[in-house]
Amino acid sequence: MRLKMGFALLFCLFAMPLAAQDLETSSATRFIESLPEVIRLGEDLQESGLAEGFQNALKPSAEHGFSPYQRGTDWMKTAAPESYQKMKDVAADHGFSDVDEWAKVGDQVMGAFMAMEMQNIPDESRAMAEQMTPDMLAQMPQAVREQIEGMKIMLAAIKDVPEQNIETVRPLVPDLKAVLGGQ
Repeated sequence: MRLKMGFALLFCLFAMPLAAQDLETSSATRFIESLPEVIRLGEDLQESGLAEGFQNALKPSAEHGFSPYQRGTDWMKTAAPESYQKMKDVAADHGFSDVDEWAKVGDQVMGAFMAMEMQNIPDESRAMAEQMTPDMLAQMPQAVREQIEGMKIMLAAIKDVPEQNIETVRPLVPDLKAVLGGQ
């Protein structure tokens, strides 16, 4: 159960290409409905010893921003072709034209979700992360530095989430949280 949550949350935390495109409720719903199968694929990657590479592909960076579904499926294409084929089947089974469309919708859904979730972080914590300079970060342990850098990238990215996407996802949050185990 914990592993399932870890993969789901990791995917969620790093989700966001945040292109200024409108998200349709039907696409968002189909994406959420696909997540249990995607979580199982993550469990399969863990069992096959590929989880670390997959997790690294999902980490946010200044270069790539937040697009974990797009980056994750790109990684699967070369590093885990069998999983990628299964992902193609999942996307098709849920009415997406291809994996890229599924990933794009997923990044939009999770971007909107994270924008709503980030509103719950105290202003002081957000301000502290935004004010961290590269010199300050260099003095911190690597794990802490990576968390803060990820938060800075996320804070920058959520500013670009279209309000329409947030309003589309808002009524779907209970369904999304149910799939993610109440997180």
